Amino acid sequence: MPPDKNLRQLMLQTGINKITWAVYNPPGYAFDFDEKETSDTAIKKWAQDIARQYIDAGYDVKDMVAFGLSDEPGWYFPSVFKYVNENPKTLKGFILI
Repeated sequence: MPPDKNLRQLMLQTGINKITWAVYNPPGYAFDFDEKETSDTAIKKWAQDIARQYIDAGYDVKDMVAFGLSDEPGWYFPSVFKYVNENPKTLKGFILI
């Protein structure tokens, strides 16, 4: 359920007070190596920003009973490796010595 005040009120009127939601491509999803978006601090802020939208729409944090993240990206091999090859810092993580 998206974080919408009107939907929240409708749900409460019908006796539904628990929700779920999902995000298909979170930060760092598929070869997104920008540390401004994938650092621990950035991921925490991203999650807090999502939570804030629900709180602002009238939800309690305990109303969100499940939050899904995509876990099955579709990659075309070997062309997808260009994203790794173009990022020396990331490529270094794949080199085993």
